[in-house]
Amino acid sequence: MFLTSSWAIDIGLEITVPEVKQGSIVPAQIKLDAQSAQEMPLQKLKSKTFAESIYIYDVGTPIRKEGRPYFEADAKIIFVKVPETNQLTFSDEGMSYKVFWNEVKIIPTEVEKSFLYGAFDIPSRFKPLKWILVALGVLCFAGVSFWLTEKLKTKKNRKKKLQEVKKKLVSATSYDEVVAVWMNRQTYLSTFPAVEDAFRQFELKLFKVQFKPTQTEQEKNLVLDSYREFLTSIKGALDGI
Repeated sequence: MFLTSSWAIDIGLEITVPEVKQGSIVPAQIKLDAQSAQEMPLQKLKSKTFAESIYIYDVGTPIRKEGRPYFEADAKIIFVKVPETNQLTFSDEGMSYKVFWNEVKIIPTEVEKSFLYGAFDIPSRFKPLKWILVALGVLCFAGVSFWLTEKLKTKKNRKKKLQEVKKKLVSATSYDEVVAVWMNRQTYLSTFPAVEDAFRQFELKLFKVQFKPTQTEQEKNLVLDSYREFLTSIKGALDGI
């Protein structure tokens, strides 16, 4: 199948399947004689399109078997168009080419309008760096999303806890419940430092009654009044909780 020519770079294609579909990737072998290989190394054929008909998708490592006058390499090609014969002659970048292949049936596909105007998409090669960057982007997005979710969760839990402590601080309705508030003063003062001064003022009034052997109803009511005054004075500090 392999021929030589004195006026052009001869490129032989050996296609091992009996028929191929236009636009599909086809395995083949590229053959180039030694003289042509000096002017056009096989690896330089990668990504070339011969006469707008055959696109060289990939070319493997060229080898020269013992006793053969040409180099050959495994390749993948795409018939962009359906040639009328199994031979093409054309010029490109000041060089003449002759490309020929064995008898193969080429099945044309239904051509879209964009294809007719040359908008033919050649399958792109696998780009590991691109997918690594995509994976890193996904991981970063997942990490940021997790961090934001945990932060919002922590904030929500903290607010819930503050609301629970606030409810206990402001919900006393009897003398005994007011005393219970005072007994848990460390919790309230550490949670709401802004109320400390008002709490100490209320505490002084409570002490006048609390440590007596017994408390009259009038004294208990005075404590309740003082507690309500305390709540009024700290209302601004607890707004938004």
